[in-house]
Amino acid sequence: MKKIWAMRKETDGVSPVIATILMVAITVVLAAVLYVMVLGIGGPGTTVPPIAASKTSTSSKWVFTVVSIGGAGQVLKTDVNVQLKNASGTFILTTTALTLTTVSPFTPNPAMATAGLTYASAAGNTNQYISVGDTFSLTKVVCPVGSTLTLLPVSGSGSYAILTVTG
Repeated sequence: MKKIWAMRKETDGVSPVIATILMVAITVVLAAVLYVMVLGIGGPGTTVPPIAASKTSTSSKWVFTVVSIGGAGQVLKTDVNVQLKNASGTFILTTTALTLTTVSPFTPNPAMATAGLTYASAAGNTNQYISVGDTFSLTKVVCPVGSTLTLLPVSGSGSYAILTVTG
């Protein structure tokens, strides 16, 4: 009678060369998966460069002057939507298809003036980009203390700047 419970004594297995190749392949695959998880499949996303501005005041308006632009330092005027809210959070000006400028040669958008907002380019209206020295003026009657002016990218998330009228 043959013993079924007896241990097999075969010594055949994977050769050391094949085992080394398999271990290297598994390590490479794991490293690639970890790399994709850390950096993301699509690579780095687009970033919205921050726009910093200083605020001054006259008797009739608040004036925000662009003092710096982060990142690459260039923001196309046609890529910026404007959102203006009064102190209670009600929209005075919405972002729907409203950019800083109308068609070339980049004349100021007339809808902004009716909402109490004026944009002036320091480099002139032929400049395609927002630049240091550009100004955003808010009429005090329409935009009292607590009003906010937000500059948003036309596509994507985030914001270039949130300018709040403080006393």
